[in-house]
Amino acid sequence: LTPRRIKITMVSKEKIEELREIFKKDFGVELTDQEAHDAAFNLVGFYDTLMQCACDDIKAYMKTGELSQDEGYNKWIISEAERIKKLIDSKTKPA
Repeated sequence: LTPRRIKITMVSKEKIEELREIFKKDFGVELTDQEAHDAAFNLVGFYDTLMQCACDDIKAYMKTGELSQDEGYNKWIISEAERIKKLIDSKTKPA
């Protein structure tokens, strides 16, 4: 495994409050300021990790053409790879 860069992410007070309201509505739990902040930070970190894994899979597919996940995920990887290729092509073609 290669080390990943650590991102420091700021979550706005409004988004933390929104998350606090979601917890109260969905789970009946009232979070303290610290708990809401920690939950937001952990949630952002979780999605950042998922996105890094997906980016690794897209890069691997673009390099090798091989897929290793379920069919729905593979379709998403292929569509994202095609979107990225089009974007790269549009940036590298002479005007």
